[in-house]
Amino acid sequence: MNRDRPRGLRAFFAPRGVAVVGASHAPSKVGHAVLRNLRFGGGEFAPDLERGFPGPIVPVNPKGGELLGLEVVTRVSKIEGPIDLAVFCVPAGKVPQALDAAARRGILAAIVLAGGTADMGVAGRRLEEQLRGVARNTGARVLGPNCTGLFTRLDGPRLLSPSFFGTVPPEGPIALIAQSGAIAQALVNSAHDHGLGLRHVISLGDKVDVQDDELLRHVVRDPGVSVIGLHVESLDDPRGFHAAAREVSAVKPVVVLHGGHTSAGMRATQGHEGLFGVRDASLDGALRQPGLHVVQTLSEFNAALLALSTQPPARGKRVAIVTNGGGTAVLAADAVSRAGLDVVPFRQATVGRLRDLLGQGRASRNPIDLRGDADAARIEQALEIASTADEVDALLLVLTAQATTEPEALAARLGPWRQRADKPLLVASIGFARERLLARDGIPEFAYPETAAAGLAALVARGAFERRTVQVRAAEEEVPKW
Repeated sequence: MNRDRPRGLRAFFAPRGVAVVGASHAPSKVGHAVLRNLRFGGGEFAPDLERGFPGPIVPVNPKGGELLGLEVVTRVSKIEGPIDLAVFCVPAGKVPQALDAAARRGILAAIVLAGGTADMGVAGRRLEEQLRGVARNTGARVLGPNCTGLFTRLDGPRLLSPSFFGTVPPEGPIALIAQSGAIAQALVNSAHDHGLGLRHVISLGDKVDVQDDELLRHVVRDPGVSVIGLHVESLDDPRGFHAAAREVSAVKPVVVLHGGHTSAGMRATQGHEGLFGVRDASLDGALRQPGLHVVQTLSEFNAALLALSTQPPARGKRVAIVTNGGGTAVLAADAVSRAGLDVVPFRQATVGRLRDLLGQGRASRNPIDLRGDADAARIEQALEIASTADEVDALLLVLTAQATTEPEALAARLGPWRQRADKPLLVASIGFARERLLARDGIPEFAYPETAAAGLAALVARGAFERRTVQVRAAEEEVPKW
């Protein structure tokens, strides 16, 4: 572990030590959950210490004593050692004074979990301004308030989770930044179900100090991150965000879940974030950055993140559909078309190869209906024909659970096949137990064709953006230099 004094936002992600102000002996309290996550990496790993934060952890509680095997100090002023990060699990009104004391003891970064400031009216805004003042005067960086903390992976099996997230998500290349703590919590809890592998999760909350653009620029530098997901309802600095989004999306895909894009949604923001509940034209403009893939539902958000974290961008929007059911062929074609993609007609050469596979009496069009008796070998052969067709840019396999369907045999075949295929493949597995047999080979599985189509749309959008970027750079290089 790096023992040097961290700079900037690194104090959140690589602190030398962590203090928990308001650590609690009561298992039902947030202050206990935060300490447990830090100590063990996640509650499910207790009492094993091999996954927890490896540096010093200092619980702070006026009662003192011992907590989870750690000595409790009674006040912030008694914190000793190289403690760079403090997590505040105390009521909002007590945070400014405690934060000021911690910063003067050398704390570089603070996570303020307390919510409710949005409901406190003038008093809440005054409290948030006090937190900003402490940050300005001491140089300490503040995440929150009204957030659920953060999660990040350290070296080896070690985890840093100064949060009250309820579980540890699967490992993967996604960095998730969410304005809403509830959204962050829900995505962490459902990551296993959706097959999402998370490397960083940051809950921004009310953003009195640390902003979206800073975090974008920070996580994009991590070589372990290949795609960034961002949930946003408001921006304090739309111009700064626009500049950061342009820089970051040129390097790695950024998927944005925009909350509050309808009149009802905008009114709802007043209740939980203390916003004004009116349409913010500057936010809309900031999100119109060409490299951002903006979605409006959680299902689209999950689908885009899963597709972009496992598959290459698509070279175009022409999709071939392979399925073992006639009804699902129709639904998949509808879903792909609604996503703005093309269910491309096959050329004569492709039709001929399909007839050799299916027989002269069988239809050889797109979607490719292999019927309910299709075994793993026939499905693999159909995918091979579609993937090598020049008129196809991406593939969607829609499987229904039937008596002759062989999920294990298909997984054994598609793993090696995927290694040599150069076009994205997404799978909708309808009616199967959520075993995700294909996920181990990097093939994303979805519950329905509609969500898979949303993933394909993200791959197509990213591919188009990258092609435009290459064209612009080539044009710039051709301009004579004075």
